[in-house]
Amino acid sequence: MEKRTKWFLVGLFAIMTCLFFIKSYELFTIQEHVDGDGIGLTFLGVEMNEKVSISSIASYSIGFLLMGIVSLIISICIHFFIGGIHKKLKLEEREK
Repeated sequence: MEKRTKWFLVGLFAIMTCLFFIKSYELFTIQEHVDGDGIGLTFLGVEMNEKVSISSIASYSIGFLLMGIVSLIISICIHFFIGGIHKKLKLEEREK
């Protein structure tokens, strides 16, 4: 994989990680200040659920937190595995 492609993917997943963490934090803080029966849930301009009940906001927040952790792990794996570790393994196999 080319360096440009690798860094593009790492950057993309890093940005997604930040967006997921921000949305998770937003949902954690908003659940105390909800008027009425619930809220509408949007992410990146796309409406995910028209009406999320107050009791379900915490589970959506945890879901966004988990997606952020997953995208962070993917970003780290792309950076390290496709970068240096993968090349080291190939060199060690050639030496044997």
